[in-house]
Amino acid sequence: MKLPANSIVRPEKITDYLLRPRSRNDKSKFLNELGYTLDNWTVLRDDILMQFLPKDADFEENTPYGDMYHIEADLFGPNGKSRKILTVWLLDTTLSQAHLVTMYPAREVQ
Repeated sequence: MKLPANSIVRPEKITDYLLRPRSRNDKSKFLNELGYTLDNWTVLRDDILMQFLPKDADFEENTPYGDMYHIEADLFGPNGKSRKILTVWLLDTTLSQAHLVTMYPAREVQ
């Protein structure tokens, strides 16, 4: 299924979580390798929406907050590099809108 076209990526999800270096579960490193920084955080937001929302979302589970889905696809960064990424989305069925929960490099199949 496709997630709703009005799905969102909250600014603080990018600026306070994805692009902030962290001691555990640091996502800024792989995003920096693709050319994303705090200085161009809106590019990351726009790329997530443009590159992932057109893809099919796979259902994961029902939660008290809504239905969880994931989308796996290549993320093409502003520096021309790409990497297979798994994004996790929460679909609020009452609003018919999803928002990005997290993203991380997809595991490579050996």
